[in-house]
Amino acid sequence: MACTALLIGVPPLTPASLTDFERVLRNCDLDPRVIPFGDRFCPNNLLTVGVALRRGPGMNVFFWDPSFWTLLNFRQTTTELYEVLLKGCSDFIAWPCCEDELAARLRRVKALTKEHSAPNGQPVSADIIRDLSLVGRSDCFLSALRLTEKFARYEVPVLLEGESGTGKELFARALHYLGPRRGQPFVPVNCAALPDTLIENELFGHVSGAYTGAHGPMDGVIAQANGGTLFFDEVHCLSPKGQATLLRFAQDLHYRPLGASTRPRRANVRLVAATNQCLWNCVCHGRFREDLYYRLNVGFVRLPPLRERKQDIVALVNDIIAKLCTRYGTGLRRFDAPSLAWLSVQPWKGNVRELENVIQRAFMLSDDPVIRIDPHCADVSSDSQATEMNQEALFKEARQRALQEFEADYLRRMLIVAAGNVTEAARRSGKDRRVFGRLMKKYGIDRGDFVPD
Repeated sequence: MACTALLIGVPPLTPASLTDFERVLRNCDLDPRVIPFGDRFCPNNLLTVGVALRRGPGMNVFFWDPSFWTLLNFRQTTTELYEVLLKGCSDFIAWPCCEDELAARLRRVKALTKEHSAPNGQPVSADIIRDLSLVGRSDCFLSALRLTEKFARYEVPVLLEGESGTGKELFARALHYLGPRRGQPFVPVNCAALPDTLIENELFGHVSGAYTGAHGPMDGVIAQANGGTLFFDEVHCLSPKGQATLLRFAQDLHYRPLGASTRPRRANVRLVAATNQCLWNCVCHGRFREDLYYRLNVGFVRLPPLRERKQDIVALVNDIIAKLCTRYGTGLRRFDAPSLAWLSVQPWKGNVRELENVIQRAFMLSDDPVIRIDPHCADVSSDSQATEMNQEALFKEARQRALQEFEADYLRRMLIVAAGNVTEAARRSGKDRRVFGRLMKKYGIDRGDFVPD
């Protein structure tokens, strides 16, 4: 299965250098598309080429810059490097470089792409993932997405559990649009707004004359969702009567509209439920029926809160800001490095929804291409506020962590090129062998992992 590589370039790209680069891509069964852009994509001319390989909901990005290797020798580039890391860059490489090393890294990304393929070998629709704004590369997020992709193929009920703002309805829609019912209706039901007196009417509908005021027939949400998916949001809010009504329907998917004297109708729907509480705890405390819990919890997906997937925040910010730029027809805009660092260390009690609110507010208040957030005016939930001193410490910690990750990855790449020979790897990196060895020990890197079999 071929991937697509997107090359974004500014001068000093030359036809010859692009030809060499494209040849390596094609040797890895990648399809390069060269799209030249202006300097607005490359602040300070730091980046010359970016290769973006789509893999499911996320993106692996390689930045290629003929001058970047030299730039890294200067201490003053630390801020620029950190800014690039914050923007989601997962790797760096200079050209010319060892083609075997580049090919190995591209093959690794292609292997990751295959992990997101359906059983028949067809890739999961990137359009669906993108349209639903399911953005992230953290392990916990990708685990939830993989479960969603698997459950989408089958007709079993699925329970989604996650805090408010984690995207439960988006994942419910993913279950629908990634499955065989994608061309049929997706009907959400807000269980918190279903009073006991209306729940049967809302679910089952009624015939004309079923009760006073029923002047004509009305389809319930079950009939409206025929052939598609019926999504019960905040299912824990159902009253005991509502739970009994839903249980009766979930047992065999039969129902009868109010006032109907005919045989029960068979519903052709898939059931998906969501809750922002631990539903099993609700069962243990007698607030939710155990038999209904087992009916709904055939497939289970826990959606991680944003504080557990902070490495996704920069990607989410970029996705949100890109959509805002498109919606309002503005030029390309981005956040500066301190703002991204500040966003990355907030606990986000309101999860992605709160993050979206803060970004939209900053977008509207800024007229500059580079958006800067004032932490004192960001209006983040009160318990996620921090003092200015703490913010500075958190920024330094995030920067140090990013640089350490880059340094460890750089050591591994040198060992890959040197086939595990520490002396050769140290020579290539321009470091003393003892210094190189101490760094390997610091990051727990074993040369034996890089010696060819």
